[in-house]
Amino acid sequence: MIGIDERIHTLLEIIDDFILHERSKEVMMILTYHYFGKKTDVATIKNMYVSPSTYYRIKEKIVNKLFNLCISKKLVPYELLLQDPILQENVCDCAG
Repeated sequence: MIGIDERIHTLLEIIDDFILHERSKEVMMILTYHYFGKKTDVATIKNMYVSPSTYYRIKEKIVNKLFNLCISKKLVPYELLLQDPILQENVCDCAG
């Protein structure tokens, strides 16, 4: 069982604030079907009648915004942010 501590309360507060301030119907549909309804990406896309690229673009923005809100509330350790590489691999041979 997961203990409820101050971090969990802060995360729930962030999610509540996000929902209260979000006005996009599409964002709310993704939250409803995918996150709260625990539906797959494919099922959510079918329910929304959007292209997969549109869905994944919106989903990425949701995740990024929530992550930034968590950073602003100091829920993400500084060291974790430093460890996250910008690129997973080299895309060019810059050494020569």
